[in-house]
Order: sequence, then structure tokens, then C-alpha cells
Amino acid sequence: MRVLHRDLQHGELKLLPENGDDLWHLRHIIQPGDMVHAVTFRRDDREEGKARADKAERRRMYLGIEVTEVEYAQFSDRLRVQGHIRDGPDDVPRGTHHTLNVSVGDDIKVTKVRWRGHELDRVEEAVRATRRPRVIILSIDDEGAVFAAVRQSGIEPLSEIAGPGTQKGADRPAKGARDEHFDELINELRRVRPGGEPLVVVGPGFTRTAFLDYLHEHAPELASGAFTEGTGQSGMVGVHEAIRRGMVSRVVEGARVEHETALVEDLLAGIAKGEGMVAYGLAEVRAAIAAGAAEHVLVSDSVVRGPAVAELLDEAERTGARVTIVATSHEAGEQFERLGGVAAFLRYALSPPAGS
Repeated sequence: MRVLHRDLQHGELKLLPENGDDLWHLRHIIQPGDMVHAVTFRRDDREEGKARADKAERRRMYLGIEVTEVEYAQFSDRLRVQGHIRDGPDDVPRGTHHTLNVSVGDDIKVTKVRWRGHELDRVEEAVRATRRPRVIILSIDDEGAVFAAVRQSGIEPLSEIAGPGTQKGADRPAKGARDEHFDELINELRRVRPGGEPLVVVGPGFTRTAFLDYLHEHAPELASGAFTEGTGQSGMVGVHEAIRRGMVSRVVEGARVEHETALVEDLLAGIAKGEGMVAYGLAEVRAAIAAGAAEHVLVSDSVVRGPAVAELLDEAERTGARVTIVATSHEAGEQFERLGGVAAFLRYALSPPAGS
């Protein structure tokens, strides 16, 4: 995500989404009642002699709508922002419904009465992600290996290491030569992946799985969280193939799911212990926030847009509590939604533990 213009005094941020993850962030940033301006196309209903309005010419224009609903289809790289027109050319009727289709590379201006802390945090999270690799890809076969970093700004080749090849008459390299090659790859992996970014190992044949087995045995700390998938080719062609097939998107989404799942599991464990260190349900969480006891508030994406929850989050931020929006697109998120979609981890228990 790039911030093209910032004027928080007037509640304005002009943002440029650079990939599908940024659109996913915008899905949670844009709320009903916000104003969103973007370039769009709208049918010209002024033309006479048209038997049907849907045959009218589509005009390119810059419109501002008051948001009523936001939709993002996972991995579709398109955000649909629906609402009523409040700003635009003089001949466009105010108050009529319109949908802005926002794609990667389309800049939009989002105007809010007040930007909440967790919304600004989400913008900054997306901006920071632009400056670091989202995923490290290792594309490998017997002939060699290529390391590449997938950044929001594009794919950056990092290094290439020649492989041991095969001995004459053999289907695979000799074990000693293979192990020496794998050790070289491990050293290179430590160099290009200092931040522990997700690792994706791709390539044709069995070399990628053999390397992962070797990695688990000789450098398990580097193998933790690694993903693998076969591709038809190796080298940078294999890197691009993995990206076209959506593997990077699945890995990034999986990392978010893993984090949110861990939070929900911690919440359920806290409820089971009965020590009073968690609260769930709107009334309990509101009381915890009012008492200054809420340290970390969780809210389901299915309830975050309600006015009562919006007020709750405002108060949570005033008391210094962290806020995390939990997606309902995975099993743990659905389980959290069944609990009411609002919970909090507490700094201290508000009531004596059960049975005391």
C-alpha cells in the first residue's frame, strides 16, 4: 500500500493498493458512512432515443460515494464499494446508487469523520509490508536453485546457485555431492531470509522434497512454516508459475489465519480456565473496557461495522487497548463468531475466578 496524500485534519487519506492483500486491508478499513472517491464508469442516462438504459454509453468520471457496503472476493483482486453518490459531475444525480470497482493500481481517497487507531494501524501495516518481502521462493531441481523475494512492488531475483547435476548413467546426483549442495542452499537461505519470512519451495521432480527433508533434519528452525508445491519448471520460470497459480496468496493468507487461529485458541483456553482473565460478549467486554481492564480486544469482521461495536472500539482505543479484527473466512473465525464476535484479553481479573 502507498499513501499518496494524508490530511487527517480533514479525515482524508489517498491510498494506492498494490496487490490483493492491500484490497483485503481496505475491505476492513472502509466502513459504512465513509466517503470514497475514485475514477469509475457510469452509464450516461441523458442520451435520448435509447430503448434501454443498459445500452447507454459508459462515461469515465470521478465520483464520491457515501459507503453502504464493501465486498472483497478472496483472491479476486477486486474490491466492490457500494453506496450513494454525493460528489461528481453536475449532471449526475445525487443520492443515486453506484458501485466503485477498485482493482490493484487504482488510487482511491477515503474520507472519515474520524480515523480510528486500529484503522490507521492497518494502513501502516500495509505500507510496511511494501518494504519487506512477503514470501521467499526457492525454485529448485537437480541442475540448480534460484532464490527470489516476492514483494508488493514485484518479484526480485536474489541469487542463483548451480546444482551438482547427475553423474553419467545415474538418475540423481551422488549423495555426497547432493548433501554439499544442500548445505550451500541452507547457508544461502540464512542470508536471504533473515526476518523469517514464509518460505515456499517449488520445482519439478523430487529434489524439492529431498531438500525439505534435509532442511528439517539439519536446520529445523529454517524449515518451520515452509510450504512446498510442484511446478512444471524450475528457475525463475518456476517462480512465476507458482505465483500465477496463487500459491503466494495462499501462503500469506495462511499466515494471517494462523495468527488469528492462535488468538481464538488462547481465548477459548482462557474461558475454559475460568480465571476471569478473558471477557466475551458485548456487555462483558464493554464493562472490561470501561474499567480499563481490557488489554487486547478481538472483534469479528461480521460485527465490526455495527454502531455499537464502533463505539466500543473507540472506547477501547482511548483506554490503550489493542484491537484485532478476526476474519470469519476460516474455522477459528467462525467459532469466534458463534461466541458473539466480541471478546477481550484482560490485564487483570474483574471478578474472582469461578469456584473461589
